[in-house]
Amino acid sequence: MWLRHSSGSKLQGEEGRSASPLCCAFSGFTRPCTNGGRTYERVLRYPSGQERRIRYPVADEEDSWPGDPTRSYAEGWDPDRWDSLDIIQASGQVIRTEMGSSARSGSAAPAEVQQQDDKVTMLPSSPAELLRHIQSDGYKQAQADQAQRVRGSFEILEGSPWLQSQPIYVLAVQQPDSEHGLTYTLRVRVSKPEAENELSRVLGKRRADGSPLLSVSELRDGIVTFEDGDDAERYGNLLEADGHMEVLVARADSHELFRAAQGVHSLVILLRSGCHLPLPEQLSAALRSKGSWEDGAEA
Repeated sequence: MWLRHSSGSKLQGEEGRSASPLCCAFSGFTRPCTNGGRTYERVLRYPSGQERRIRYPVADEEDSWPGDPTRSYAEGWDPDRWDSLDIIQASGQVIRTEMGSSARSGSAAPAEVQQQDDKVTMLPSSPAELLRHIQSDGYKQAQADQAQRVRGSFEILEGSPWLQSQPIYVLAVQQPDSEHGLTYTLRVRVSKPEAENELSRVLGKRRADGSPLLSVSELRDGIVTFEDGDDAERYGNLLEADGHMEVLVARADSHELFRAAQGVHSLVILLRSGCHLPLPEQLSAALRSKGSWEDGAEA
């Protein structure tokens, strides 16, 4: 069998027969192993012309495998039965990666280690199992509960909810080319019902439930504020962990902040004290999702 790299060079397979050139991202085949077992060899080829071979052991019960290409080899994965993986470099050097029972320090492991191993084995071991886990009712319910907690953790405001001014806390993100930090903001999706109703009137059509036929929205800047200084500090630590240089907590007057936000056509995202503190990526996704402004207005 002959294989051709993307660079045009030829590699001769072990059969040594000439055949039509073959260009592919990867290929795999089963071959006998020197110790009497069988292995599955996967050949990876890169645009640069480099080639990498990874050799996987094949379980005994797969000797009668019907050859379904959609089946995942990981579905029958048993680390205790396979002692190693052989990774074949382009130079021909074989690197053996120890795994399974041979990689453990001893057969009599402490109870704590055994409990940790039990937790690890509960993770999805194949793409098919991962898909089943994601599509399960328990996972969907957990995701819905998490989304509900995130939506209930903030309010989106245009005006101050307090009659008297009170202190609130904002975040300032340090910039590499400036001595002053920038106020931390997130984009908020805002629906425009007037435009939706106008389009429905022009088109002369609405949905069956009476709602506008087309949805119209815009993204506006929202200043992230906190009622509790400790929550602001915790959120700032999360931002720094995500890669921001330095995040400072600043105390501001609520009335002055709302006036400044209205002057630049911005909104205020208020995270209430004692509520669930979402992760930055969770808050950003919730604010950009459809209906976030209506949820905040109803709150």
